[in-house]
Amino acid sequence: MTPPKSLTPQRMRLADVTELFAGSAVPDTCLSDQGTTWLVRETDVAQWRSGNGPLYWAQATLPEPGCLRYLEPGDVIFHPQYPRHAMLFDLPFTRFVASAPLMVCRINGTIRLRPGYVAWFLGTDQVKAALFDMVRSKRHLQLDLDDFRNLHLPCANIDVQREIEQGWREEMEREQSVLGLFGQMRQNIDAVLMDWVQHSAPVLPVRRHGVNPGVQH
Repeated sequence: MTPPKSLTPQRMRLADVTELFAGSAVPDTCLSDQGTTWLVRETDVAQWRSGNGPLYWAQATLPEPGCLRYLEPGDVIFHPQYPRHAMLFDLPFTRFVASAPLMVCRINGTIRLRPGYVAWFLGTDQVKAALFDMVRSKRHLQLDLDDFRNLHLPCANIDVQREIEQGWREEMEREQSVLGLFGQMRQNIDAVLMDWVQHSAPVLPVRRHGVNPGVQH
C-alpha cells in the first residue's frame, strides 16, 4: 500500500542537509607516537564494526594542521566502497581527523537530523542500488563525494528518526556481539589445531625412487 502523498517524507539531496568531505591524505612519514593529531583510519572503522576496538589510535604530526577538518561528535564516517559499514564518531576529543580514503558526513543544521538515521540510510538497499547505477554510468569504478552528495535522503520526522537510530544502534550491538563470538570461536579452534600440530609426528622427507633426499642435486 502506498502512503498518501501528504504522509510521504520529502526527499532532499544529501548535499542540502549535510556536509560531506574527504578524509585527509596522511603519508606514513607523518606517523609519530609524539604526534598531536589522532587518526581514524579504515582499519579503525572495521574494528569498531566488529566490536574489537580500536584499542589504539594512530598519531601523526601533520605539516599544515590549519587545513585539517577535525572530526566532531555526530560525524558519520564511512568508506565509499562500503557505506553500510558506517561509524559514528562520538569521542569527546577535538584533534581527530579521518584519513583517506574515508569520507565524512556532517549534519549542517538545515533540518533536524539524527546522525544514526543518516548512518542507517547509507546502508539501505536503496542507496546500494543508486550507487550501483552511478558506477555503471561512469567510465571508472570509483565513487566520489559528488555521488554521495546526490543521494536523496527521506526526511522523516524527528521521532521516526530516533526510532530508526535506536534500531540501528541495537543492530550494530548485535552484529558486534555475533562477530565477537565468532572471533573467540576462531581463536579457540586455532588453539586446538595448533596444539594438534605441535603434538603430531614430524613430517618425514619425501623419498622418491632413486633419489636420496639428503643429497642436493
